[in-house]
Amino acid sequence: MSENQVIKERLDSWKAIATHLGRDVRTVIRWEKKGLPVHRVPGGKRQAVFAYTQEIDAWLVSQDRENQDSDRQVRESPQEPENNLRVSLVDDPAQEPQHRGWFDQLFHANKWVLFGTALCLAGLAAVLLARPQASAIHSLGLQQLTDDGHNKEGLRTDGTTLYFNELEVSHEILVSMPARGGPITRIDTPFSNLKLQDISNDGKKLLVMPFEGIEEEKQIWIVPTQGGVPFRVGDALCHEARWSPDGSGIACTSGTTVRLLNSDGSGLHTLGSFSSSASALAWSSGGNRLRFVLAENQGTGAPWEMEIHKDGTAGVAAASTFPPGQDCCGNWAWSRNDRNFVYTKRQAD
Repeated sequence: MSENQVIKERLDSWKAIATHLGRDVRTVIRWEKKGLPVHRVPGGKRQAVFAYTQEIDAWLVSQDRENQDSDRQVRESPQEPENNLRVSLVDDPAQEPQHRGWFDQLFHANKWVLFGTALCLAGLAAVLLARPQASAIHSLGLQQLTDDGHNKEGLRTDGTTLYFNELEVSHEILVSMPARGGPITRIDTPFSNLKLQDISNDGKKLLVMPFEGIEEEKQIWIVPTQGGVPFRVGDALCHEARWSPDGSGIACTSGTTVRLLNSDGSGLHTLGSFSSSASALAWSSGGNRLRFVLAENQGTGAPWEMEIHKDGTAGVAAASTFPPGQDCCGNWAWSRNDRNFVYTKRQAD
């Protein structure tokens, strides 16, 4: 055989060898371990490889002698998935590649299209999962905790203890009881009447408003839950008050205004003024939004909200765009992560 003929029949790369065999490069590299005659050029860390077509063809013939069926699949169907060679060329099925040659080519040719499609599908799934889903209300079981015949309102809890107002003869007093049920205990205060407004995040303080008669605007006081001397919060007079989630401030309604003061009573300033009275204050758990209800004709109310900045100032108040609309809301609250907003709505029935 002449030198020119040898050069013509030499394959000088893994790719050329794979093309001659009709297989992908990874398959050919694995076949080398099974005896495929591949040569390496000496020198360097990554040695170049070459092979001769005559030697490769002869190797295939030897494989044919060992297993005629396997050789027929190699020669007659060179583009079929390589698992057709499992009998003669793959001793350990665990070593068989997870992707076939034709799949590799398809994937690498279209990987960005496939990546974009997967990203779009992931985004669509996220939107669908984040969309609020209406769900039916199911009672998990009811247990009556009190049976003393006294009216109760203003329920607050730290998770272990319930705090609320109870009407005793002609006085509204402050009481507590275990959340799982138990005796009702009166919390002694120097006030003949008071309205419970809020409980601190640590469960150690109660925000209350003492009163003597039917006055609309009342002082703000703090009562320790574990006993102690109550103390007044600044000079503010409010119709209702709510602690901010971090406890640093107190929002309060006063007539047609919504105000904010520091927890020690200082820094009282107006967040917004309106044409009707505001009520039902509700902080988002992040402390960056404040919702409230503005009174309308015939005792109805409409939800409003404003953004609260970190410096204690407020953005422009606007009518809320969340679903309830008019005639809202008897009671409402944010969930702890602000993803959901629960409310009651007055209707004719």
